[in-house]
Amino acid sequence: VKDGFARNFLLPKKKALRATKANREFFQTQKTHLEANNLRLRGEVSRLVPTVDRAKASGLSKIRCIDHDSRVLPEMSAKVAFLSAAMADDKRHPLAVVQGDAITQRDGKSVVFVIRDGVARAVAVTPGQKINDDVELTGISAVKSDAKTDVKTEATLKVGDRVVLKSTTQIEDGKRVSIAQK
Repeated sequence: VKDGFARNFLLPKKKALRATKANREFFQTQKTHLEANNLRLRGEVSRLVPTVDRAKASGLSKIRCIDHDSRVLPEMSAKVAFLSAAMADDKRHPLAVVQGDAITQRDGKSVVFVIRDGVARAVAVTPGQKINDDVELTGISAVKSDAKTDVKTEATLKVGDRVVLKSTTQIEDGKRVSIAQK
């Protein structure tokens, strides 16, 4: 921003924070909180920045929020979906989605493998609508009985769970797995 703009406008109107260590931590907390809640806000493209990152095959767009949320701060980045038509209010709710390849068939049922404590757990799901490369999950839960101990454990998907992106026949419920490092 230009000299004085932040000091004279953004800071007094609470539209920006000073770049202190505490504020950066606050910013990251808010960002994580928004991601965890899968916040959906209506917005529209206000302008396109005429530069392209060829390595990432991406460009920069400035989005004006129609729905305001105090946790969304200036210059915060976000993953956006551009829709061909406005979404009806009754459709504007968070969806549970996974990449389509994460859904596999076991014993005639659609399942997703969740990784918890290094162990793959099968969670029965009901695939819904396809959204680009993702698939909405409408029914999510599985109750397993351990025949040895007669203990029932429930496996469900939660926000932020790690799932196996491309399942093979080698992956089974209760099998130890390791997460590939980048």
